[in-house]
Amino acid sequence: MMYKNIPLPFSLPHLFILIPMVLLSSKFDIHYAVAPTVSLGGQDLMQSPEVLAGNTLELSVNITSFNLPLTNITWTHNGNALTSGQDRVTITNPSLSDSAPVVSMLMRTLIIPLNSGNYSIMATNSEGSSTYTFQVTVTGKLA
Repeated sequence: MMYKNIPLPFSLPHLFILIPMVLLSSKFDIHYAVAPTVSLGGQDLMQSPEVLAGNTLELSVNITSFNLPLTNITWTHNGNALTSGQDRVTITNPSLSDSAPVVSMLMRTLIIPLNSGNYSIMATNSEGSSTYTFQVTVTGKLA
């Protein structure tokens, strides 16, 4: 069998790989898998938002799963899992089968000072997970 040195398509200047000549005429794709990323969802969001008591807290993030379906999306408040319908919380998550960039949103109505703290979202796919945390401060008192 005849071999030929072919440089890799990325910048490693002195690295070559031996490829059988038969592969030179074949097409193939290289696929890679990585854990998802979670980033801020809107330009007006801050990592440490302040909300006036009695108002609504709204948080959203972009999740990119790099062509792998998401297996889980979890929101927590100070380490405790949150679910829609619990304590004035609404969570809108994409379908877990989506592998394209998606948005996850958390809304908590009639927020009170006790609702201050860390709100975290964790997105998971088959390669790992990523977490983003907001440090929320609720100011003022309910009338």
